[in-house]
Amino acid sequence: MTNRLTILNLIFENFTAIPSNLPHHMHLADKYINRAELLIEELEVMDCGSIGGFDKKAPVIKITGYKLYDRYLALLNKHNKPEDIQEECGWDIKTLTKYFKLLTKITDKI
Repeated sequence: MTNRLTILNLIFENFTAIPSNLPHHMHLADKYINRAELLIEELEVMDCGSIGGFDKKAPVIKITGYKLYDRYLALLNKHNKPEDIQEECGWDIKTLTKYFKLLTKITDKI
């Protein structure tokens, strides 16, 4: 069985691939979003037996406004720290969080 930190890093890799594919390659961005979601759901089931961010020990907090990424942050913060995630192509947890906050802010204005 793959360990939790490996899965968290795989999810992060998928999230970091999203910005480089927007807006010109939506189909690729969608592929990375779906991969991240499947891995998030795998960890959620391991943690509490359900999917969707309903773990009472690690509630999803609206940080970015992008629910899937916020679910990831809840999983990360349950047993790990942002520093545990390997930087990917210049992205770290802090910069990717800022990206999704800004993206949400922009799309909310549309």
